[in-house]
Amino acid sequence: MKKLFCLLSIINDTNLKEDQIIEAVKNGSREVIKNLYIENRAGFIRFVVRKYAVPNDVVEDFYQDAIIVLIENIRKGKLDELKSSISTYFFSIGKFMAFKYYKKTN
Repeated sequence: MKKLFCLLSIINDTNLKEDQIIEAVKNGSREVIKNLYIENRAGFIRFVVRKYAVPNDVVEDFYQDAIIVLIENIRKGKLDELKSSISTYFFSIGKFMAFKYYKKTN
């Protein structure tokens, strides 16, 4: 419980702007990556399940894959000129994963 409290206080103290988050991820900040992972998990899963009716176990896999794609794209510089928020970009990754899932299963 103590570790969780420590992690949550790091997250709450890190009110970084989008460009600062991108730079921190590029520089390998594990705390910022953990923050992205924790902050977006519930919303991402809820979004994909409700909007695209994807089963929960599949959405869990989507989430893991989407986080990896997001981090890789940040490191490759694909989000340097981002026109939306990081979470909007991230949720769109989930949307395309849902489309691919339905195309594959139907």
